[in-house]
Amino acid sequence: SANDKSIANARELWEFYEVGDEVVLVRDRGNVHDENAVAVALREDYEDPGFTMDEIMGFIPKTENADIAKFLDTFGPKALYCKINRVTGTDASNGNIYISIFYVV
Repeated sequence: SANDKSIANARELWEFYEVGDEVVLVRDRGNVHDENAVAVALREDYEDPGFTMDEIMGFIPKTENADIAKFLDTFGPKALYCKINRVTGTDASNGNIYISIFYVV
């Protein structure tokens, strides 16, 4: 099953994000603004042993993250395969990054 989710608050590295780039959804349990916070990171950044939350691209919008958060809490990030499927605008102020989310079975 695939779902498109818009990534809010993407950092200003827009020109580096390309359709097909693999991303990982990561729970941000320490987020004081949203108990269901789900961060998005490039897979290559996430798999680096020195990965920190400072390297994330942004977050799944709060209006869309509750079910994803529950899924991640149950199965973990490896149960999903995600990739960028569309980039609009030139930065976070005028565009979005959309991802496809696939369940790994």
